[in-house]
Amino acid sequence: MMKYFRLTTILLVFAFTAGALISPHSASAASAAELDRDAQKALGDLYVKSSLAKTMGEKAIGILVFPAIVKGGFIVGGQYGEGALIKDGKTVAYYNTVAASYGLQ
Repeated sequence: MMKYFRLTTILLVFAFTAGALISPHSASAASAAELDRDAQKALGDLYVKSSLAKTMGEKAIGILVFPAIVKGGFIVGGQYGEGALIKDGKTVAYYNTVAASYGLQ
C-alpha cells in the first residue's frame, strides 16, 4: 500500500511540474481581458500599500503579476495560478504557475 501511495505521489508531482514548464501561454480573449484587469488592479493595490514597490516598479523592465493563486491539499497538495507580464503598463505575455507538494500541509 505504501509503495502505491509513493508511486502515485511521485506521478502527481511529475505531472504538476511538467505543467509548470509550459509557459508562457496564450489566454483566450475573455480570460485575457479579465487577467489584464485583475493584474493591473493587484499591481495598483500593491503600489498603494508600498511606496517602495511603486519606486521599484517604475524602474523595472517588466513585472510578472499573479493576481490569484489557488491552493489546496491535505496530504497531497497543489496550487495553480495565471499571471501577466507587464511592460510599460501593457501586458506583453501570459504565464501560469503550477506546484505540487506532499506531506503534512
